[in-house]
Amino acid sequence: RVKVPGSVYRRASGKWTAQTPELFDPSRQEWRRLSLGTFTTKSEAEARLREFHHTSLGPTALQVEEVRSMTVGHYLDWWLSLIAEMAATGDLAERTASGYEAAVRLHIEPPLGRRRIGELDTRIIVEWLTGLKANGYADRTVLRVYRTLHRAFSDSPLSLNPVRLPKHLRPKVRTEKPTYRPKVEEIAEFLDHAFNCRRSDYLHPLWRLAAVTGMRRGELIAVEWDDFDFEQRII
Repeated sequence: RVKVPGSVYRRASGKWTAQTPELFDPSRQEWRRLSLGTFTTKSEAEARLREFHHTSLGPTALQVEEVRSMTVGHYLDWWLSLIAEMAATGDLAERTASGYEAAVRLHIEPPLGRRRIGELDTRIIVEWLTGLKANGYADRTVLRVYRTLHRAFSDSPLSLNPVRLPKHLRPKVRTEKPTYRPKVEEIAEFLDHAFNCRRSDYLHPLWRLAAVTGMRRGELIAVEWDDFDFEQRII
């Protein structure tokens, strides 16, 4: 079903109420949700909400078919105006808003701006992301830009986000760190040093326990004398 911004819920009395999404009220300089009335059935409330979006003006008035026929650039201009209003009223950090705009102007509009939203599919989005990486942008930048575009279409009346990718195709930030595995001789040298160091020789049993058991740091710190069975030589 087509998702219409706003909400429809049932009251304790059994009646149904339709409520708009958050709308900016210039007279109050704040965002508000407006009640569209109380109805006998859920379908009546949903119909009133659809009617509101069909007749009202402003960012929330976009219709599904209208969005699908728009270009990505046109829609993002509309979305950025909404983001600007949220930043002006303090509902969104200015830094976040400027980050969204930079991502749109630099990385999204140039390659995707002229495409129709109805044309977007997985192949187009994957090719766009691959192109960003090919141009040398870091994984973190690619992920941030993709999340910006995903957020933009999450604010649309479309029931399905056209840029949503399967989990295995979404950009990821790789944080691979080099792993060094010391040799036995190096471990023995370190333990000898810890044993002979006057300032930290009391830690020698701790380091030795770590070296010969592979216990994790939290486990090592939690060990108490009662945990030792010297007769069975187990911890």
